[in-house]
Amino acid sequence: MTIGRITNFLLFFIVLIGLSIRPTVAQQLGGPSHGADKPYFLTAAFMCEKIENRQPVNPTAVFSASRKKMYCFSSFDDVRSKSYIYHNWFRRDVPVANIKLLLQSPKWSTFSSMPLRETEKGPWRVEITGENGEILSVLRFSVAD
Repeated sequence: MTIGRITNFLLFFIVLIGLSIRPTVAQQLGGPSHGADKPYFLTAAFMCEKIENRQPVNPTAVFSASRKKMYCFSSFDDVRSKSYIYHNWFRRDVPVANIKLLLQSPKWSTFSSMPLRETEKGPWRVEITGENGEILSVLRFSVAD
């Protein structure tokens, strides 16, 4: 196993531990019975190396600049009606893309991607927001050698 793979594994493990300590998004929104004002709730969100069969593959917090793409995956439950969410991509706090994604009833998973270039190393984040701009989740990650 290379140093880069070990580093990616350790960072992913640390992220998972951090996520397991804090309340889940579903708990923060009150679980499945989250109230009439919420048309859906976020059940999972990951940065990953690719998507296969509409599922995230190799979740990570650090992407190698040699990869061609990075993906943001989000999954929703209790979707009451056709809705939209956004994956807002930022590099060093500068907006890069604002991607509108469809949600449909009753459960829905969706993703967006961003090409990777050698010149785009450094800190990144994706803010997953609802139609009214409310932040559902923030995924922080890095692009490195």
